[in-house]
Amino acid sequence: MPVTIWLITHSNTEASEAGLAAGLIDTPLSTRGREQALEVRARYGPGTPIPVDAVVTAALQRARDTAAIAFEGGPLIITADARLDECDYGTLSGRPRHEIDLARSAHIDVPWPDGESYEAAVTRHRAAFDAIEQERPSGIVLVVGHYATWMALEHLANGRPLADVAIEERAWQPGWRYDYRPSDERAR
Repeated sequence: MPVTIWLITHSNTEASEAGLAAGLIDTPLSTRGREQALEVRARYGPGTPIPVDAVVTAALQRARDTAAIAFEGGPLIITADARLDECDYGTLSGRPRHEIDLARSAHIDVPWPDGESYEAAVTRHRAAFDAIEQERPSGIVLVVGHYATWMALEHLANGRPLADVAIEERAWQPGWRYDYRPSDERAR
């Protein structure tokens, strides 16, 4: 049986609003990002129609801060998992977003300079999602992640080719719903 994952990509950051692709560089939430985290709270927080059973974030500060604001004072324990971190753009981390966007299709299976490929990032995310499913085989888990987290779920849960997902533009929104089956179930 699949676990239901609601994915939230972290809220806007100072880097994203400056047009930069942070990668693994920590960057604080912007004022708009803190407002977006409150939108997440209004949608998934205590007393809302979507009964979240657990919250798992990427380890980067922007993801943890989004979850902390969204679930402040709530009963859920928020755990962080570095396997949900953004793709490592290596030496291109912190470069203008448009430079990264133009080169995405070249890094599906080829690592970014001194970084990782999208396939490597998906493999890392798969291990995190499989662990989430083992710990919570039923219920609703809210994951606060990154663009790479969205790419991984689109590929793993929805079966979309990674090459298509990698070049797709995606605007921030307060959540995507996925039914995630662990790796061994998908292989059957």
